Amino acid sequence: HRDLHSFPTRRSSDLKINQIAKADTQLYEKMTVPLGNVVHLSTYFQQIRVALRDFIYAKDDAEKTKRLNQFKDFRAKFDKEMELYATTVITKEDKELMDRAVKMLDYYLSFMPECERYVMSNDLDNATKLLKSDAWYKAAVDIDNAMNDLVNYNIEAAKQTADQNKQIAYRAYVIMIVIMISAVILALIIGIAISRGITIPLAKGVKLAEALAEGNLKATIDIDQKDEVGLLAKSLQNMANKLREVCSVVAVGADNILSASIQISS
Repeated sequence: HRDLHSFPTRRSSDLKINQIAKADTQLYEKMTVPLGNVVHLSTYFQQIRVALRDFIYAKDDAEKTKRLNQFKDFRAKFDKEMELYATTVITKEDKELMDRAVKMLDYYLSFMPECERYVMSNDLDNATKLLKSDAWYKAAVDIDNAMNDLVNYNIEAAKQTADQNKQIAYRAYVIMIVIMISAVILALIIGIAISRGITIPLAKGVKLAEALAEGNLKATIDIDQKDEVGLLAKSLQNMANKLREVCSVVAVGADNILSASIQISS
């Protein structure tokens, strides 16, 4: 019976604990991990810029090939990291920021074919002008800003999730305290009920025994229980009944003896 009443409480507590675990998992997988992805994206983009600069100022064909391969390698790493980040996107705003960053990178890299033609034809002047052009520089700044927006978004989202986790944890704490207090109160009530079920019948038994000791053979005990206390009360009542019967028999015998004595003396 008690298990049936306590089941909803335990279930509520279990749900809160599961909710906290789920929220913590989301905080790590959907907030903390993406921050690492964004840091890697920013790092790879800076490495792309460095590789591009080194490609332009390479002294010979071998170095040009080496720098170009580095550029392509960092671009591939950027794309792979962006794919990983995409798996953590859970809001429309986050997706819009990610798409903006991808669009900015595509625009930045749209200058690359022209730059590669200049470099491969040893036209350092035009390659340098293109590298330092306002359009290409602005494209790089836009990507940096897009990366910063992703970082700020994820930090704010992580903060909000952490605050929600604290609220869930606090509610779970309050529920646990209420459960503990309720359990203590219930234990006290049960203890009092059990105690009263024993002490009150015993007190009645003692009262019956005292009445019999004082000679009140008409005293009775009113206890209707099916446990050991009830059996004790029934035994006491049977004892009182037997005493009354014995006393009745003794009284009848005394009366008979008295009558016989009177007859003999007369």
